[in-house]
Amino acid sequence: MVAPALRSMLLLPLLLAGAARASLQNGAEWLDTDGNQIEAHGGNILKIDGVYHWFGATKKELEYKGKPCVAECSLGVNLYTSSDLMTWKFAAMVFNHTQIDVPVAGVPGGQAPVLPLRIERPKVIFNAATKMYVLAFHCEDAPYGVGLRGVASSATPTGPFAWSHAENPNGLFSMDMTEYVDPNDPSGQAYHIRTARHNPARWKGENTQWTVGSKLSKDYLSTVPGDVCFNASVSAEGPAMLYHDGAYFIFASHLSGLAPNPARMLRCKAKMLSDCCAPPLGAPPPPPPPLLLLLLLLQQPQTLSKLSTHPSCLMSRMRAWGARRAVEMGGPWQPRGGCRPRVRAPP
Repeated sequence: MVAPALRSMLLLPLLLAGAARASLQNGAEWLDTDGNQIEAHGGNILKIDGVYHWFGATKKELEYKGKPCVAECSLGVNLYTSSDLMTWKFAAMVFNHTQIDVPVAGVPGGQAPVLPLRIERPKVIFNAATKMYVLAFHCEDAPYGVGLRGVASSATPTGPFAWSHAENPNGLFSMDMTEYVDPNDPSGQAYHIRTARHNPARWKGENTQWTVGSKLSKDYLSTVPGDVCFNASVSAEGPAMLYHDGAYFIFASHLSGLAPNPARMLRCKAKMLSDCCAPPLGAPPPPPPPLLLLLLLLQQPQTLSKLSTHPSCLMSRMRAWGARRAVEMGGPWQPRGGCRPRVRAPP
């Protein structure tokens, strides 16, 4: 099997504009081949043997066992497949929240998590050394009190993925996240990149959030113990990373709840992502960030009826006439979710 490439990009459908096929309506519901609304939130896409595999969280549920779900609950990971990034077939639910097993000892403060444990920002990456697909996600309880990186793995992209464990990466309460395999590192080094804050069990009242990146172990199942690889003094909600023209970019949104906001981008010029690593800085570093240059750009498109959108996955795709464009997969916040394509072409 050819190792899948998780490639960087800026928005799904517009790259297909030169092809003779129907286009997607910006902001409209996106349906699969069975006519059902696509439910694959906060996920990513892998291209495996010529087929695109889209992993994402299931529909956000308003209730769980007859009780309200705080901030809605995503309780599984769905997989859809496509040959053209436009027409998607539902393949399977490859992971279910009932598989999650978090011992009380692994929860900040030793408190039992408030069920259900939810699945947010699921990402699947391929480990070329172990030949395993690794699923990682923000594992959270109902009141957002655990801040864990949940991990599962499978020998095939179609799963089912077997639960491994959950951890507070580098001892930090970790939230919105992405996983990134550095395409320039011959060792196949991968990273866990997320918004973090101090463990609330030890830092009462502390809610400062910032962006950190941690190296993953060789099997991608855990973060490397010790200090984080890099710190940035700004938060990056819904982060997605790409490499382009000698620099690494993190594309994300601000922290504004459900309110629309300008996107933000963080940049580090380097030959490998490990070159972006800075000496340990402990608490959030003072500005300017030692790693990344903050750029404000890309106001939220008005055609989405001012729904707040969050990046999820960046890829690159070559157009028929040879020009390379970036493609972003993002989705709006709205009750009960649903994937609505956001269409915008980069210059």
